[in-house]
Amino acid sequence: MQIGVIHYTNIHISDSSTMLKGRLQFHQELLHFDLLDSDTLTEDEIRTHHGRILQSIQKEDYLLPIHSGIDLTHFFMLEYQLPITLHDTGSLYLPLQKKGNALYDQTKEIASPFCMDQTTSTSEATVHAIQCFFFSHASTTHTYSELLEAAGTMFTHVHGGTFKIELL
Repeated sequence: MQIGVIHYTNIHISDSSTMLKGRLQFHQELLHFDLLDSDTLTEDEIRTHHGRILQSIQKEDYLLPIHSGIDLTHFFMLEYQLPITLHDTGSLYLPLQKKGNALYDQTKEIASPFCMDQTTSTSEATVHAIQCFFFSHASTTHTYSELLEAAGTMFTHVHGGTFKIELL
């Protein structure tokens, strides 16, 4: 499994715009009907936090808006059909390292397709963050770098700042 990391600097997270909230809600409603029409999720999909979110959407238990950083990350997860997490780098002990399918800082696991560390979560006070994309071997819709560039561009369009991508 490849892990893509987008490093964001000098961002401004705030309450989500009406447009972002609307797009997230609309996307969830569309997914709900797609999930009703398809076979149930596989055991492997349900084990990931992304799969658990899809399972909730299938039951019409939709994601509620939190703030622009998390809401856009949720939108990316639904759009790209990948586990994606967002972390405040102020809560991390850098450098990061990949071990198996997980990402660690110098003290603990911070993200994997199966869970994420809530102690590194973002808030409206977050200025620097990382966004982790967990690419399964079946992810072929876009090249990983193109997908990360597109996500980083959209994220910084909403939040300002700059970004750089890294594949682990």
